Amino acid sequence: MLNVKNFIYKLILFMSLFLALCTICYGQEKNAAIGHNSNTPNVVIIFKDCPDHISTGKLTSGVMSTTPPRVVEYVDAMRRLHSFFPRMSGYDTLIVPTYNGFAEIMHRNQVREDNYYMLKAGDTVLFTYGRNLRPIIKSLCSSYNTWLYNLPEEDARAMDKKTGYNISTLCYDNDINFVWKRRHNIKENHIPNIDSLRIVLKSYQKDYNAKLDSLVSSGRITHWYADYLKKHDTLTAITHGNLITLRRYSKPIIASDSLMHYTFAHHLAQKAYFPMDEKGFTAISQDSTISIYARISILKRSMTDLSTNQYGWHHYPKELVDKCNKIYIKLSGDKEFILEIDTVKPTYSGKYTIDLTLLNVGGKKTSLSDVLNKYKGKFIYLDIWASWCGPCVGGMPAALKLRKEYKGKNIAFVYLDSGDNIPETWRRAIQKYKISEEGGDNYLITNLDNSKFAKEIEYSKIPRMLIFDKTGKIINLDAPRPGTPELKKILDSLLK
Repeated sequence: MLNVKNFIYKLILFMSLFLALCTICYGQEKNAAIGHNSNTPNVVIIFKDCPDHISTGKLTSGVMSTTPPRVVEYVDAMRRLHSFFPRMSGYDTLIVPTYNGFAEIMHRNQVREDNYYMLKAGDTVLFTYGRNLRPIIKSLCSSYNTWLYNLPEEDARAMDKKTGYNISTLCYDNDINFVWKRRHNIKENHIPNIDSLRIVLKSYQKDYNAKLDSLVSSGRITHWYADYLKKHDTLTAITHGNLITLRRYSKPIIASDSLMHYTFAHHLAQKAYFPMDEKGFTAISQDSTISIYARISILKRSMTDLSTNQYGWHHYPKELVDKCNKIYIKLSGDKEFILEIDTVKPTYSGKYTIDLTLLNVGGKKTSLSDVLNKYKGKFIYLDIWASWCGPCVGGMPAALKLRKEYKGKNIAFVYLDSGDNIPETWRRAIQKYKISEEGGDNYLITNLDNSKFAKEIEYSKIPRMLIFDKTGKIINLDAPRPGTPELKKILDSLLK
């Protein structure tokens, strides 16, 4: 019986692959159906047993996920960015239109790394996954194409063996470095030495560029493809620089309508104008210095963040949501994507297990229970944050202003860092963002992943604010942020 089951399973997998390959025959009809030039062939992409690439399950027991979730992204013939989620079991197929003989796709690797591939028109490629879950690409039509797509990683120095990530990702991306610095069951020898990797990266890039020039001279690759690979590596570094630098370098790219056929141009646009507030939303919709396709992409990303409540947008009034909808529809003509903002708040269940263990600024162990006892008789406004969280630190000037306004009144302001494994990093952030000034009381959470309290309050995103009454009981599980009129109303009503 077991052998029969195995045979049936293998037969199903074989038929799935056969049907996927058959889609090549229908590529031109598919192009015509989506409004593309029927004389330009598509690219067929097959995925086999695609693992979870939207959480840090591979790295830690605690899970950090990305919003909006995405595994594969591509651009359609109308220059609109789309996401695709391959099946985690068996085969799945995606057909992508091409532009000027190529289609660029992005395949995410374990939340933080975005790998870009420039695929040849008419090709059929297969993605499988190695022991470290990293995507492995192979052309089913040409061994040359397989070599071409893997060229950036042909040099052993391009990859970090301990993690399975590109060293460019490791050296440029502060967020992914944070993941490896956490304590979540990660053995010390699995944490890369970022400083030493930067030296390796520099030598690799120098040799890599020289190699590309040599391949162009010998006629093995075109000048255009080599130029793409070189520029892409440079732009990857730029995207992890400061916002002013990113906008300056990305402006010529996202100003071009034709370049918006490429996935990376959309990502540049979204990163350069993110996050978006109300004024920025209106301004970007009217910014004629960049492509209309870039503007639509930026606004849709912002709309997605609004709808998923990724950055606490549910505290914004309904009027703003309606305004954003109208601006987006007017610019894009996309009436199907209507923002329905997520206003679901955690359910209050009455009692909570106050089991958070903490470290104070002086390095002494304490607990949330001790903090609640310390401020018994006062209301407590609790802010859960992290130094690597942009929205968290972006709200600290407003938090400082709030503490000044309510100084001397019957309310305490407590800040719990939930994401910095290294105490010194946390202390530097406290000083940098002036979080201890005007009465800010700071602690570092040391048992977040094992805490029942975190599960009971449905902790999943930061910043997260709670309000406790004078007895230490939670009276607001998801309080408004500093600087909002809603918070001032709540605090004033409590202090009457």
